[in-house]
Amino acid sequence: LPLEQGAAAEALVRTANTLHEKALPPEGTPGKLLVFTGSKGGSGVTTVACNVAIALAQRSDQRTLLIDFALPIGDAALCLGIAAGYSTEDALRNIERLDATFLQSLLVQHRSGVFVLAAPTNVPEVEVSKDSIDKLIAIARREFDHVIVDVGSRIDVAAKVLFEHASTNY
Repeated sequence: LPLEQGAAAEALVRTANTLHEKALPPEGTPGKLLVFTGSKGGSGVTTVACNVAIALAQRSDQRTLLIDFALPIGDAALCLGIAAGYSTEDALRNIERLDATFLQSLLVQHRSGVFVLAAPTNVPEVEVSKDSIDKLIAIARREFDHVIVDVGSRIDVAAKVLFEHASTNY
């Protein structure tokens, strides 16, 4: 990694350690939402988001979810070496029936313990709305202690909504 990426990764691991050291949130408290974005493609956002998610999952007994919103085609599943049968497109296409059980059925679990909602492998045909993002994130935060979101370098409706909800933006 270039020096600034290495320094940023170290700072994020320190942040992950700090989040780990905090006590479990009280029942009903939404999980932490960490949103990662970059100024351009290839800047390492996905790598950092994946590594922070893994660090959180491995250093705690808290449930961690990584959502890949780096649309149109994200690389989190590829970065983690997993094959996902479903994607964010499936969640958004079925937003009216999305609940905790349905969300769980869309996820794949990485060997580190991180649950992943991958980006679609093709350009999604579903329109992303503020309401659909709000619902997805609300359900994810109720079910997981940490929700890590990779929005890539494209600032769109999803990214703007996620920034509003985020506990921390990177």
